[in-house]
Amino acid sequence: MKRSTKALIMLAISVPFLMAAWSQSFRGDRTIPTTLNADTSVTGDIITVTFGETVVFGELCYPDATADEWLKALGTNAAVKHPALGIALDSAGDGETGRLLLSGTIRDDTAFSSAASGDVVYLSDGTAGDVVYAAPSDTGDIVQIVGFGIAAGYIFFNPDATYTEVP
Repeated sequence: MKRSTKALIMLAISVPFLMAAWSQSFRGDRTIPTTLNADTSVTGDIITVTFGETVVFGELCYPDATADEWLKALGTNAAVKHPALGIALDSAGDGETGRLLLSGTIRDDTAFSSAASGDVVYLSDGTAGDVVYAAPSDTGDIVQIVGFGIAAGYIFFNPDATYTEVP
């Protein structure tokens, strides 16, 4: 088998560059505030997406790859609407664009009013877009951890893309 000199040179140049970029990106000194001054405030990784149904601030969403839109997530196997990978940051209608939190701190005094420091936050199995603070336990429910409580009204959203179905 004959190796290309050009390919080996590109590899030799690329690996150190990628390692340097990786070490700059993941230095570990990123600070995420644990208190936000106003209701419906947020800090973290935010993108703009198209929603496939009406959403409001604080609702969990999942990507619908067939339509290239984001819909409200729900933790039941009967309606495959999971895993939740973002939180809507704008009220938007079907086909409208809005902001989506992928990871970070979010304050919503209504949606997260039951959060307490250290609570594990799960995708709801009852209402699309909602969170719950106890793991769903009915047969067929989806258990997905989406973050943890910081205080009443505050959560750190860091969704786990893996989930399990209750047998």
